[in-house]
Amino acid sequence: MVRQSIYCILILAILAGLFTPFVHAQTQPATDEEKTWWDDLLDSKFLYAVVLMFAVSSVVWLIDLFKKDRILKMLLGKYVVILTSGDPRRITGKFRLERGGIEIFSEESRLRGQAPSYIFEASEMGAFEAFIRYHDDMTESERIERDNDYQNTYHPKLMKRIGRTLRNFSHEMRDQFKKTFEAVWGKIRQSTFMQSIQRYESMGGDLTQVQQEAFKYAMDVQYDRLIDRLIGTKVLVEAPGGRYTAVLKEYTGVKGGYMYLLDLRDNHDRGFMETWQVEISIEHGKHAARDDRNAIRARIDGDTMILENHAPYEIEMGWIRFRGGQKDQNHDLKWNWHIEPFGELRFPIRPQPRRQPVGGIEKVFTEQPLTWRNFKKLQMDFRSFRPADVVFPRAKCHIKERAEKYQPAVLDLGGFTDAILNDIKKPEEMVIADKDGKPMQGVHLIHGYVTNINEDRIDIKEVNAAYSKRWSVEHMFETFDHKLRKIAPAKTDLLPSFRHRIVAQTVLAGGVNSKPQLREPIAQPLYAPVWTNGWVRKKQKPILPVKVLALMGNTSRVEYPALQSIERVSGHRVICHQTSDLRLPTIEKTHILWIGYGEIFKDGYRFTIDTEQRVRNFAHKGGVVIVSGQDMRNNKRPTTRWTPELINAVERDESRAFHPAFAGRHLFETPHPIADNQLVFDDAWTEWGPRYEVLATINSGQDAALLRLEYGEGLYILSSLRNASKEDVQSNVPMMENLLYYVIQWLDEQKREHLYIGAVT
Repeated sequence: MVRQSIYCILILAILAGLFTPFVHAQTQPATDEEKTWWDDLLDSKFLYAVVLMFAVSSVVWLIDLFKKDRILKMLLGKYVVILTSGDPRRITGKFRLERGGIEIFSEESRLRGQAPSYIFEASEMGAFEAFIRYHDDMTESERIERDNDYQNTYHPKLMKRIGRTLRNFSHEMRDQFKKTFEAVWGKIRQSTFMQSIQRYESMGGDLTQVQQEAFKYAMDVQYDRLIDRLIGTKVLVEAPGGRYTAVLKEYTGVKGGYMYLLDLRDNHDRGFMETWQVEISIEHGKHAARDDRNAIRARIDGDTMILENHAPYEIEMGWIRFRGGQKDQNHDLKWNWHIEPFGELRFPIRPQPRRQPVGGIEKVFTEQPLTWRNFKKLQMDFRSFRPADVVFPRAKCHIKERAEKYQPAVLDLGGFTDAILNDIKKPEEMVIADKDGKPMQGVHLIHGYVTNINEDRIDIKEVNAAYSKRWSVEHMFETFDHKLRKIAPAKTDLLPSFRHRIVAQTVLAGGVNSKPQLREPIAQPLYAPVWTNGWVRKKQKPILPVKVLALMGNTSRVEYPALQSIERVSGHRVICHQTSDLRLPTIEKTHILWIGYGEIFKDGYRFTIDTEQRVRNFAHKGGVVIVSGQDMRNNKRPTTRWTPELINAVERDESRAFHPAFAGRHLFETPHPIADNQLVFDDAWTEWGPRYEVLATINSGQDAALLRLEYGEGLYILSSLRNASKEDVQSNVPMMENLLYYVIQWLDEQKREHLYIGAVT
């Protein structure tokens, strides 16, 4: 859009330079006595010079403001992973682009105590190796947008193909257009009007330089005839990390330009490869470590190494290196050790024993056992393969070949069917029999066709052509019908008013005829719609019981009786089941997981990696997780690992004042109106991520009392209620019932039948 604006400004500048002297001559008064102050002002060459300099300076300012790489502008506001050759090696965050460089905002980095943003000037961007957009890091809306972009790139529409053809044609004619532009501009500068203001050029800069910069920007779209035809085609590229197959989306200049590749995968269809290393510094007394991406957490328990994968993708392990001993050791695992998503891997740490010669005896050695404590460092190499869209610098990425057959025109369905029909081989012998197994006289199989006509009377080419035309017409009709349905869907108002009877009776009658054993039970539903005067009752979701699994009893024993007293909510019967087992063995058979006060953190973090994984999987598959509160005494700011988004809990004093947010106002109204100072809050939630929705705040808006987070098909509700004593629970019972009402209403709105599978009546 900006480039088109520059084109218009250049054309208007040419027209203004050509016609301004003519207009000035036509509007000049006949005599000096008739001149006014406006005529004197128009006659001033200085005024024209000032206006002209202001106009060209504005053009230069616009060019400087919008002159950015076309591919990098596609990443604006997107969550990207940047691989660099410097320190830090890997940077994640939202992408912001300016003329002088880029800035990466990372809320996740800030929560970990690192830099909240990274700034790179244009001179430092040469160290970048790749801009990566992993598919599993995208939100639902970003994934939909990316899938549409992939389809438009891989299967471009007609107007897009025409637009790119016209753009390429303009680049082919670039030299001719430049010569024409310079000739017209030279004539303008030689005009009487322009020569009269030449002495004022120093006020706004050299007009020739401005003309050159404007033309350069207007035509500064790179065109590489060799690879331009490959856009929208799968290509084999050689890039940092190996060779990959991807769909070429766009490219810019060779010097300082980039190449945008979609759906990057290696030759085993595994995605983009990233490698990294985790190091445990044994000499400093550390027996645990984690990587900068928070994917792998390693800890040593006795002589056992425990690796926890906190990422939603599989991670492979390739090397174990023992450093700092009398002799370093390297163990090549050949990348055969795999850690499943959110899984765990345990293995013993066994360095090879050291051989020592026995004194006085030649060629006699003894083996001295070693442990990991005999070394200073323990290093482990990991890698992952994840489907991604990647932007590579042109200098580090080269297209080697096409990865799919070159198809200059759209595939003709008729030619395709001809190839199939003509490829049918004539069998040696085949008998055509009737239903009783008796051979049918006079019926033959000729080139794949069953017929009673002799072979010499059949023109195989004519028959094949007839079949291929029929398939082509059928395909064209279906395609055309599909496109028309997107433009104007069928109008059901044109059908008769009793259409409900027709549809219901036809479907049920068909079911009865296909299954004779069901005729008697279906007899009543078959004619039920007829007696409703044309109205069919809408299918309603049955009001079934809702199961609530309450993780309580390890810290507070007064919360579960209050929760169990809530027997019916929004027409649903509430069935509560208490467990104190942190493994949550029956979580798959419930709808709501209620985590009681202090169950997550009380005198230390209580959840194991198995519990964290079970809670995340439960929410991702459609369950609801409600947390009543945590007891954060003697702890500063632990980060949650049982939620997909980062959030911290902080110790606070008791509070009763709260402020409902606009999104959570109904939570304090139905079914029990809750007034201020009625609830009891304690330790609060703070530093939540952008995907959390705040429902209520405490402590003058500094902390959150209620938060909502949608994850997968499920929901998280985090509260800061304190249910440590009977008095606290008595004050918070109305809010507990409101929370159940809120999440059950949300479950009823979901169009997923499996939410009520397993409910007991």
